[in-house]
Amino acid sequence: MLTSQRNSRKSYFSKKIAVVDDEGDIAQMFTDALKSNGYRAKAFTDPLVAFDQICSDHSSYGLVLSDVRMPNLSGIELATKLREKYKKIKIILMSAYETEYIRISNMKNIDYFISKPAHIEKVLGIIEDVILPPKIKIEEIPTM
Repeated sequence: MLTSQRNSRKSYFSKKIAVVDDEGDIAQMFTDALKSNGYRAKAFTDPLVAFDQICSDHSSYGLVLSDVRMPNLSGIELATKLREKYKKIKIILMSAYETEYIRISNMKNIDYFISKPAHIEKVLGIIEDVILPPKIKIEEIPTM
């Protein structure tokens, strides 16, 4: 019997997820949801601090989930700077406003764009889709 990919994916992702949103309650909500689903996650409310932390410990971070509209450094700028330095880091941006801009500009520095508002279950599913190749199937060992 095959388990759903969704139930098995997080066990294959050992790296930290940086959650970047200038609204602290939103950053913490996503971080708490990720942690309760077995991920290691850290919330950042300042994108410059997030960039510095990711750069100083880049081998620990595998994914960035970021809002687009933030002071000092937008999510698009953060994605661009990170992708220039670390080609393999996965980047997901979220916004209620930049949907058309992202579509037109064909952003090559991100792996996925989520339109806000987005339910946490949807975001978790997208994260799982981004971190694990889609063709992996995992056989479940029957328990007796």
